[in-house]
Amino acid sequence: MVISAAQPAPSYQVGGSLPVNAASYVQRAADGDLLQGLLNGEFCYVLNARQMGKSSLRVQTMARLQQAGVRCGVVDMTAIGTQLVTPAQWYASIAGLLCRTFQLPINLVQWWRDRDHLSLPNRLDDLLESVLLPHIADPIVIFIDEIDSVLGLPFATDDFFALIRACYNKRADRPAYQRLTFALLGVTTPSQLIADKTRTPFNIGRAIALSGFTLTEATPLLPGLAAVVPDPITTLRDILDWTGGQPFLTQKVCQLVVQAEMGVEAWATYPAWDEPPVTLVERLITTHILENWQTRDEPEHLRTIRDRLLYNEQRAGRLLGLYQQILQPPAAGAATEAAVLDSTIASPDQMELLLSGLVEQRHDRLQVKNRIYRQVFNLDWVIQQLANLRPYGRSLQAWTDSDCAEASWLLRGQPLEEALTWAQNKSLSDMDYRFLAASQALAQQEIQAQLEADRLQAVEATLYLEQQRSREQRRNLRRQRGLLGVVTAVLCVAIGLGIVAYQQYQQTAVSEVKALALSSEALFASHKGFDAVLQAIKAKERLHQLTTANPDLEAKVDAALWRVLLSIQEKNRLDGHPAAVLTVDFSPDQQQIATAGVDGAIKLWRSDGTLVKTLTGHQSVVRSLKFSPDGTLLASGGDDRTIRLWRPDGTLIKTLRPQASAIWSMAFSPDSQLLASGGPDSSVELWSRTGTRLQPLPGKSAGVRGVAFSPDGELIAAGNTDASASLWRRDGTFLQLFQGHEAAVQAIGFGLVPAPTPETGKYTFISASADGVIKFWRLDGTVIKSIQAHQAGIWGLSFHYPNLFFASASHDKTVKLWSMEGQELGVLQGHDASVWGVAIRPDGQAIASAGADNRVILWQTQSAFQRAIHGVNDLTLRLLFIQQGRAIATAGNRKTIHFWNLDGTPQRVINAHAASSGRLALSPDGQTLASVSEDRTLKLWRLDGSLLQTFTDATTALIAVTWHPDGQRIAASSADGSLWMWRRDGQLLHHWQAHQVPVWDVKFSPDGQRLVSSANDSTVRLWRVDGQSIATLRGHKAVVWGVAFSPDSQLLVSSSGDTTVKLWTREGQLIKTLGGHKAAVWGVDFSPDGRLLATASIDETVKLWDRKGQLLATLEGHQSGVRAVAFHPTLPLLASAGDDQTIRLWNLDQILQLQPLPYACQWVQDYLATNPTVEPGDRALCPHPP
Repeated sequence: MVISAAQPAPSYQVGGSLPVNAASYVQRAADGDLLQGLLNGEFCYVLNARQMGKSSLRVQTMARLQQAGVRCGVVDMTAIGTQLVTPAQWYASIAGLLCRTFQLPINLVQWWRDRDHLSLPNRLDDLLESVLLPHIADPIVIFIDEIDSVLGLPFATDDFFALIRACYNKRADRPAYQRLTFALLGVTTPSQLIADKTRTPFNIGRAIALSGFTLTEATPLLPGLAAVVPDPITTLRDILDWTGGQPFLTQKVCQLVVQAEMGVEAWATYPAWDEPPVTLVERLITTHILENWQTRDEPEHLRTIRDRLLYNEQRAGRLLGLYQQILQPPAAGAATEAAVLDSTIASPDQMELLLSGLVEQRHDRLQVKNRIYRQVFNLDWVIQQLANLRPYGRSLQAWTDSDCAEASWLLRGQPLEEALTWAQNKSLSDMDYRFLAASQALAQQEIQAQLEADRLQAVEATLYLEQQRSREQRRNLRRQRGLLGVVTAVLCVAIGLGIVAYQQYQQTAVSEVKALALSSEALFASHKGFDAVLQAIKAKERLHQLTTANPDLEAKVDAALWRVLLSIQEKNRLDGHPAAVLTVDFSPDQQQIATAGVDGAIKLWRSDGTLVKTLTGHQSVVRSLKFSPDGTLLASGGDDRTIRLWRPDGTLIKTLRPQASAIWSMAFSPDSQLLASGGPDSSVELWSRTGTRLQPLPGKSAGVRGVAFSPDGELIAAGNTDASASLWRRDGTFLQLFQGHEAAVQAIGFGLVPAPTPETGKYTFISASADGVIKFWRLDGTVIKSIQAHQAGIWGLSFHYPNLFFASASHDKTVKLWSMEGQELGVLQGHDASVWGVAIRPDGQAIASAGADNRVILWQTQSAFQRAIHGVNDLTLRLLFIQQGRAIATAGNRKTIHFWNLDGTPQRVINAHAASSGRLALSPDGQTLASVSEDRTLKLWRLDGSLLQTFTDATTALIAVTWHPDGQRIAASSADGSLWMWRRDGQLLHHWQAHQVPVWDVKFSPDGQRLVSSANDSTVRLWRVDGQSIATLRGHKAVVWGVAFSPDSQLLVSSSGDTTVKLWTREGQLIKTLGGHKAAVWGVDFSPDGRLLATASIDETVKLWDRKGQLLATLEGHQSGVRAVAFHPTLPLLASAGDDQTIRLWNLDQILQLQPLPYACQWVQDYLATNPTVEPGDRALCPHPP
């Protein structure tokens, strides 16, 4: 490239946003991607590290959009602030920024106040729909910058993101919304902004990748260099070699070169610069950036990275440990899990490192982004920071340097206690946990040895005293009285020593139990349920060995054990492979499990986890294992270009030589007569059960990742590496090419249509790809549904046709369960690395998953105590059992009512109201549903979804509704504090002012004589059904969210934002205040027989109480606040609905009869008996039959 002398030299800008006309602005691929995405109306987000040019990208894109006739506005979240900001101020500030940006013609203060009856998100939604869109006819893009600021807010912003997604949902029936789109920019990840993906806009949006400058892209930087160096292209190449194209650093180094004030002529003559350009750049970087970097770092950049790593002490140790592994290259042939990103997966710690800007993903690995970072944040710096963080840093380093063999560096006594206390609630590196665990183990061994020595000393002292006493008796009985005092004194000393030793033993034992309980809680929080159970069992058994009662400690241990048992599904582990396990399968008789992977060995296991046999013969990685449906064959294939057929006892029958250079996938036909195989460079090959090669299927040969037969064996499908899938008849006739994925199709299968018709056919085709997407197709190639199923690539699918569900295995370390229609049924978490393979046991009751953590995990398909219904896409405020308990109805902050089958599948959606429909009530005969809404209406519905009647008398938003037991009267509460009562035919009977503030709940007593209301004024009020006041119940210190009568009408219960529940008589006398919840209590319900009371709280728990207010159980499983709870009308079943957008069904019989320790021991007995990694001491756990 030739740089013209007349070409203007740009000024380089270090930090901040470049102006629109900046000559040094570098356009990257992201510029075109973002512009085109927004012009297409796509939601886009640019989430990346700081100082990567996001703001400059926004400025440039806005200018180009405005030239194209698009109206643009910016909401800068940092302008709103995060300290001491209330939700009302936050939402109002966003509205104000939109009004100013788009010059909306309203008096915002009055407009906002007039909608005080609406929730804050609804007000903002109304602003978009009724003001912004009518006022502006052009396409609109709203840029939301510094979106990571929401992480510092003292309240949840889930509803804000749900609002953005709602704007897209409205495009289907409101064309005006097709003109509105959003772009989010910030330093965060989607999972940090909102935990529940079903409510986020990110599964409809487009991620814009923002990478460093390439040499081709960076040509706008050349003119400025041409003025001072003879070879600007070589100089720029050298700059990029140091900066890795990082925009801030690249602009800064270019500016340093220009500021050297050396013309082209002076370059060759000035002796200090008489060196090649690489030395110039290196010298400038060394003297102006690397040397004393903490004082020279202006504008701040390197310190920003440092602070991002270290600001959270609870997490800094783990991030530094992870970065340390990236800096230290693994030995030849080894793999470092920390540095490896499987496909698009990244752990939270890996994502945090990426967001710091220090590292980047290159292919499938994390690497330091550039040479400058590597020299500043080098290994010595990491070691020093770790030493500063840990109180035991020197000991850990010395122990690590000894290959973890020198026990003298492990902690004991007070240093160990201090280290464990420091480690609580911190996220540490694996080496930290290993060091602390080894220290605890050694301390326990030394304590045990000391206790044994103390016991022996006490025995010897007693024996000595007995011998001395005997000799004295034989010498002279007359001296017995005199010597008795001496003996007694000595005996007292021995007893005193024994008491001291005993007290020390008790204190040490108590500390050990506390540590075990804390460990169980931490493991449970980290989705290590099986390890948490083992630790809780140890704590429970150690607790039983204490001779002194410790009720508080016992309650803590019981809570830890109870918590994990209610949700655990991991049943056993198969450990024995020395490397990643890639494939697993169950034998048809369920008596065997076959596993294989990177080590090339095939292992056969009994169902209880006993290793039966190891099969050798493959010379490389084994990627696929399949039992034939008749149970007579086991096929294995892998990278050694062979397929081997085995008998179930491990006898090799035959070795097949396919055309493919490797075997990636295999499948038997349902009749066991055909075997299909696929690999990287051939089409699907077919084999007879005897190993005879048949005609390969015609079609693609780019690479086959997955093969599958339809349940009837008449169809064969393949998933291809070019992001397509193919379908044939069994006879080889090509039928269909499925195209639509954006990444390789890794796994496939067939779904069953529940109610097939000639139009739908009896099968669907299901495909999963390397970007975590699952697509559902009709066999004609039409896409039925597409879901972002996982956060990373999916490598395995397994189907269970009798129970109509399937499982997916992903590099995001999870296994998920799905209905055939794509409804999420459950998530299995426990692997420490990518999950490559998954298999469902033939009876559907168990699942096996194969992982890169060298382990196969056996799961119980469902918990015995709870089951989750996923995909509840709104904030549920009320749920009811309907259809004689066969289904559940929910309503919340949306305009719809949803019906769910108890198996978790959606049954019906009713578009009920013009605004949020918050509460529901079922008529006493179970045939009619009543709903109320902020649109001021009450509506009656048949259970088939048809509307019966609409009541329009109310003048403000209606909040709650209840039926009179006679089924002929209905009452509702409103936002202005009034109560309304109608006849079923719509005639208004009564209307009175019950409170001066919104009334959140209202209920008739089952005997029909009373009505109760609860409100924002912290009171509960009792009424006669004609509206006459009976009593005002005071005692709560915050809003009263819910009320309920017992079935016999003798008790009244109220739940409040003050975290308490109160029991009252029917006349309003306080019986008892129930404490225990740690946040506001919303939902409350009595069981049909009146013996149980359930309460639901924002503290993410449901509590069960008896009628007298005695706590029976705490149910934990929701990942966010719980607002609604309901008992099944006939079964021992409790339903709860949470802000995590799940409904959980709790098996009360199992829960209330649970004996935690025996159940836990039964749960782990196979693991303790068969797993080779179990420590000898742990095998003694649960010595008695469970």
